[in-house]
Amino acid sequence: KILKNKFSSEDTKKYNDYNNALKALIKKKAAQNYPRASRRRNEEGTVELIFSIDMNGNIINIKQGKKTNASERLINSSINTLDLISPYKKNNILKKKNTFSIIIVYKLQ
Repeated sequence: KILKNKFSSEDTKKYNDYNNALKALIKKKAAQNYPRASRRRNEEGTVELIFSIDMNGNIINIKQGKKTNASERLINSSINTLDLISPYKKNNILKKKNTFSIIIVYKLQ
């Protein structure tokens, strides 16, 4: 979430670009790391993760959100995905630390 009233339009654009790139990377890595056991068992589901990124790009304080309806295996895989990409890019837009949320949808084709 951003504090829109404290950001200039340029800051908002930088933040949105950062946020969009971060979410695209997470979704790509989550798809690459779909657990084999979950594939074999045809497990699908949605995982909501809420997390912070500190000034150095470290992903911290990862929590499962209320919109999660997936197996423990898929939840753990999502959390591991965040661990794999941490630290993420440093950016001066992260003033202190920011809270982000993402919904990862695990769906077999």
